[in-house]
Amino acid sequence: MEKEVSRFKNNSLASKKKHIYSRLLDYFLTFVITYIFFVVFYSISGSVPAIVDISVELSGSTQNLINYVDSTHLQSKDENNDLISIEDGANTYLIGVAKTSAYVNNMKYPYKQSDGTFIEKDVPKEETFISELQSYKLDNLSYYYKIFKKSEPSINNYVYEGVDYQNDIDTLLYSKLMTLDDTKFIDTLSENYINRAEGASKYVILNAENTNYLIKRMAMGESSTVVMAITNHLGNGYVKAVQHGISEVENVAAPYLNYLGAFNKAYQKLAGAILIVYLLAYSTGFILITVIGRLVGKRWITVGQKVMNLAIADLEECEPHPARLVLYNGLNYILFISSSLIGLLLMGSLGVTAIEIFPHFPVIAILLAVLTFNLISLFLPLFTKNRYDISTFVSRLVLKDVNEFDVPVTDEIPDEQQEKEENHE
Repeated sequence: MEKEVSRFKNNSLASKKKHIYSRLLDYFLTFVITYIFFVVFYSISGSVPAIVDISVELSGSTQNLINYVDSTHLQSKDENNDLISIEDGANTYLIGVAKTSAYVNNMKYPYKQSDGTFIEKDVPKEETFISELQSYKLDNLSYYYKIFKKSEPSINNYVYEGVDYQNDIDTLLYSKLMTLDDTKFIDTLSENYINRAEGASKYVILNAENTNYLIKRMAMGESSTVVMAITNHLGNGYVKAVQHGISEVENVAAPYLNYLGAFNKAYQKLAGAILIVYLLAYSTGFILITVIGRLVGKRWITVGQKVMNLAIADLEECEPHPARLVLYNGLNYILFISSSLIGLLLMGSLGVTAIEIFPHFPVIAILLAVLTFNLISLFLPLFTKNRYDISTFVSRLVLKDVNEFDVPVTDEIPDEQQEKEENHE
């Protein structure tokens, strides 16, 4: 089969800058068009029954996890059915300690009125940790460590730093985990404790001095040094105890791990569906750009090459064989897919790249590897004789500059050809 000599045989190789600029234009144009298609396809996919079913499955799995954590009382659900932050939980706990301490020490507590003023009143027992003491209705830390933890076999273990605190949970919770200072709390031999505490742990009842400080902070928002000292002491202890419990639940609690497994399975399904949608958008966008390049350039070139006034030829200065063009565009298709990292990031869906194609081999690892090859391909023209990128090197093609020539362009007929024409006449 005879090859057709390229009409750009005498044109110069594209400069290194033009080669790189054309590739950057193609890369980011592919990203922009793909992103537009992805937004459209993604919105449409929300009504596809298969994806709707996966979303419902994921939502149910998420709710199971939230409900289980809520049942531990380490974190509670808010009105939107989301878990409150540990910091918000600490604030509620400190208010509980302040009111419990005020109640046992027989002190008034300032309640804020609608007009912004405060009125000092006795704290009702129902607002203290002493209310329903056996079930720890308001004391979430005690509930977890003294009731919930004991009720779940997979976490019913009180060994800490080699010591078993099964029969001394207060020491584990308040001394080891929260690292509280014993001197800041009420004396268990005091009359107030004996008459009003009803056996509640001393570590939820401050002495009178520190009760006064904590009340000033939690009820009136004061922030003096002494006030913040006791507030931070208790607050930091609370956070440490909750974080220890959450770590225990997330890593050991069998029911939680079962719910987590179901969640991960549903998430993998949804992430896979989103990636398929993106791949469809990318494929559509890439094909569209390829066709646009053909229509605008009147030959098989990319949009970036058209903008830079470039053309494609093979190493023998002939018109590229269709198979080489297919290989060239196919390699670009693979290399440019790394732009999905940007698209998914902008859509807030980058997390889907964490799904594993093979065990311990996530999608993001593939995309990062492709991105690396893409960067190598981008700058390869700076170091190669024919100014190859990876795609032109493998397909054995070169880029020519439409406006630059290696030899002078002339309309004169060569002597030998002119002599033949004269003889013919």
